[in-house]
Amino acid sequence: MRLHLVLKSKDDIVLPIHYNKCLQDMIYYYIDDKKFYYQLKTNGFNYNNKSLKLFTFSKIMGQYQIDKINNNIKFTKTIKLIISSPVKYFIESVAKGILKNHKNILLDNNNLFLSDMEFEVREQFNTTHIIEMMTPLVTYKTKEKKTIFISPFDADFEKYINNNIKIKMNILNNNNEDYNIKITPQFLQSEKFMKIQMFGDIIIKGWIGRYEISSTPDTIQIAYYSGLGSKNSMGFGMFRIIDTKE
Repeated sequence: MRLHLVLKSKDDIVLPIHYNKCLQDMIYYYIDDKKFYYQLKTNGFNYNNKSLKLFTFSKIMGQYQIDKINNNIKFTKTIKLIISSPVKYFIESVAKGILKNHKNILLDNNNLFLSDMEFEVREQFNTTHIIEMMTPLVTYKTKEKKTIFISPFDADFEKYINNNIKIKMNILNNNNEDYNIKITPQFLQSEKFMKIQMFGDIIIKGWIGRYEISSTPDTIQIAYYSGLGSKNSMGFGMFRIIDTKE
C-alpha cells in the first residue's frame, strides 16, 4: 500500500539539502500505535538475524530553491510525499497519526497542515516491467568493516538485489523459490545516474534511471511496496512503473 500526502504551510518550507532523515523522523513520529512504533524502530521485522523496516518513501515533490551558502533547500508552500510499505497496518497507523494531527504536522522546524490524503493499492503486476527510480537504488556489500556500494553494471549487482528481496519475502511469509529478480539498466554507464546523499552522518551512494525488471508478480509487488535494494527506510529504492511488457 502507498500513502500519498499533500502538505501545506503558511510559510516556505525550509529543510537541510539532505533531508531524508527529517522525513524518516516525521514518519516514525506519526505512527499512531506507539507499541508498534517502538517495536519497528528498535527491532524491525526479522529473518535469520537480518532486520528490515519494510517501508520506504519518496523525495519531496514541489517547487524549490537550493541555498548552497546555508546548506538548505526551500520549498514553496505546497509539497507532496509518498510513503510505501507492504505492511498495511504500518500505512494505516501513519495515516491515522497524521489525521489526528492534520492541523499541525511537524517536519523538522516547519509547521504543516494536511491538504489531501489518498491510498494507492495496485493489485496487478506482470512478470516484466520497465521501472523508473523515484529515489536512488542502493546496493552494497561490506568488506573489512568497509561499505562498498555496488553499481548496476557490477557483476554482483543482481546477486545483492536478490539477497535482499529474499529476506523481504520470507519476512512476509512468501518463501516462493522463484523470488529472483532479473534487473537490467536501460541506460549506458554514466556518472550522471549516480547520486551521493547524506543520511545524518552516513554517506550513501545510489543510482537513478530506468531499469527492466523480471520476476514473479508477487516478487515485483513486494519490491514495489517495500522498495528495491537496500536502505529503503532511509528513503531509497522507491520506483514507479512506466511501461509493461507481457
